Amino acid sequence: AKIGAGQKGMQFGKMAGKGFTMESTPLLHTPVQKDSTNDLQCFDDHAAGWQSQSSSLLGKQDPSKSVMEDKMGSNLSVLVRYLLSILLGIFLGTLFSFPQGNAHSEHHQDHGVVRGRGGDWIGNSENLETTNGEDEFLSGNGAISKYTQFQALNFQLYTGGAPVFLNNDDGAIIANPECSNAVEGVLEGESQCYMGHENATQDVLDRLDVLQTAVERAYEAASRNEDTLKIFVAPEFFFRGLQGAYVVPQNSSHSNAIFGKTSSGTCEGVVCLVLQGLQDLVADARFQDWLFLFGTTIVSEELPTEDEYDCLFYNFGMLYKGYDPATQTHHGKRFIIPKRYVSTSDFLLPHRSRSEGNATTMELYETAQHGNANIPTSALKDDGSPAVLLAPSLSQKKYNRNLWYAYKDELTSHPMDYTMIEYGWLQLDSITFTVEICLDHDLRSALTSFLVDSVVPEATLIPSCNSNGNNNKDPKSESVKHENQVEYVEIPRHQAQISLVSSAGMTVNEASLALAHQGSIILQDGLNDDPMYNSYQYTCDFRHEWQFEGGSEVIQRNAVMTPTEVVFQYNVHERFHKLAVFLDDGDSKDDATTPYWKSQLRGVFTATQYEPMIVAFEPLAIAPVFVEPKTEIGST
Repeated sequence: AKIGAGQKGMQFGKMAGKGFTMESTPLLHTPVQKDSTNDLQCFDDHAAGWQSQSSSLLGKQDPSKSVMEDKMGSNLSVLVRYLLSILLGIFLGTLFSFPQGNAHSEHHQDHGVVRGRGGDWIGNSENLETTNGEDEFLSGNGAISKYTQFQALNFQLYTGGAPVFLNNDDGAIIANPECSNAVEGVLEGESQCYMGHENATQDVLDRLDVLQTAVERAYEAASRNEDTLKIFVAPEFFFRGLQGAYVVPQNSSHSNAIFGKTSSGTCEGVVCLVLQGLQDLVADARFQDWLFLFGTTIVSEELPTEDEYDCLFYNFGMLYKGYDPATQTHHGKRFIIPKRYVSTSDFLLPHRSRSEGNATTMELYETAQHGNANIPTSALKDDGSPAVLLAPSLSQKKYNRNLWYAYKDELTSHPMDYTMIEYGWLQLDSITFTVEICLDHDLRSALTSFLVDSVVPEATLIPSCNSNGNNNKDPKSESVKHENQVEYVEIPRHQAQISLVSSAGMTVNEASLALAHQGSIILQDGLNDDPMYNSYQYTCDFRHEWQFEGGSEVIQRNAVMTPTEVVFQYNVHERFHKLAVFLDDGDSKDDATTPYWKSQLRGVFTATQYEPMIVAFEPLAIAPVFVEPKTEIGST
């Protein structure tokens, strides 16, 4: 809304006379508050007290006054109060429109930037008044972003374990054939098995094929506007293998045990195969206005046998910006997001305790060893060989992040050119993001990074890259490489304009959000396809809690700050449509009684749950933000 000093005054006047309300955008919906019986009782008790107090303050009415005098006095009083409130509002609006702190309240003629508070309040023309009338959008680090909107395209797919037992049509319990030769374990009291192929290379290729099909279906539903950033989000555990993790043997002949290639340039192992497949997928001119969060990969690295522990585990997300390989390079478009916290759903785990001692290098999970009396029978295959990865007591509930830095040079150097998102924050194309994996979101990883950074003396640095400055140039030129270098900047004070969460068994947590005003969060879960809904809970101690549910969620947060109310409000994005990922072309030779999509999961995902879908949301505006002058600390 374009608001001048007089208009602001009118708004202040109306707030003084009527209170303040926020109107949601037509694409969003704010659910009605629902109170339980106990909550209503709390309200009734307190309301009785307020009613008693109000009656004593009002006093008794004078019976000598006529009805006409009552009406005239009442109307006059209301009119006077209304006029005074408008005059007061105009005065306050005019006062607040003057420069504060410095002379930065003037308009920037070049880019439609409104100055104030020692920085820039920036946004598109629908949100802020600009003097040039242009529809440019500035955000993030203060540079111009080509994107004014984003569109969430969620891949709704079950990535959890398959149930070992099923109920047939007669209600009898039968064995699930998917688990006949699979690794079994327990998750929250239910027997499950990992899905996948014994041949790890084939396992990766089949998962990539499923992902490719989903991306193509998302493309069909995506906006074609170049100013709309398309965001594709897949669930956690997308790449994990038959044993719950891709096991990477330690190879002393070179340091590229996990991510690297051989001297001939071919992939050394399955992790390289995963990354290479994703890199090839996004190198497409159709996807240069796309951002992809491809779920996570779980890896187990074997350590030398003489080490106190023999395996180390990694769970990391893969984030990519699409690009046109004919005119652009991949520099500044590849990101790794290490997961920080170990969730109870990360592995199928028979319970077993182990003393962790005082080891400096903590192993989170051990491979079962043949002949160990402490290993349950369910953890061994028929031949007695290791079958499942077992957990310690989990008194240490974090992945060992220190070991990531051993591979940081390898990740960031050519030809890989990945950037590690270490604190959950990223600036890309002048838009500020947070990116979290499942439990990291629930435990407020990105928000805590923001809060800690606010009080420590030295700035926390996050990667920042503008990938749109190199169109129509030779992708091999030095100027293009320079334009796409990754800079490191401070976490912006305005918080994130868009938050991304890839999860398996997690929903949006209100207390974990680090969103700017009108910022949005996109979450895709891998364990449910429930429709989105939220409930508002009120307790007797005046606590208000929002609970969000759903397999695919897009939620916007709005900040409300008036002299009488300081709150966050939440709007659920309800305008979307679903597309089946797998479409039968009529040439299928599958059993007519078996749905076509089940065979297309290729044995790497269970077919006992729900059908894979693309949830295509309608585009939303990217939040405008207040930006302080940019501080560049370094670059790579």
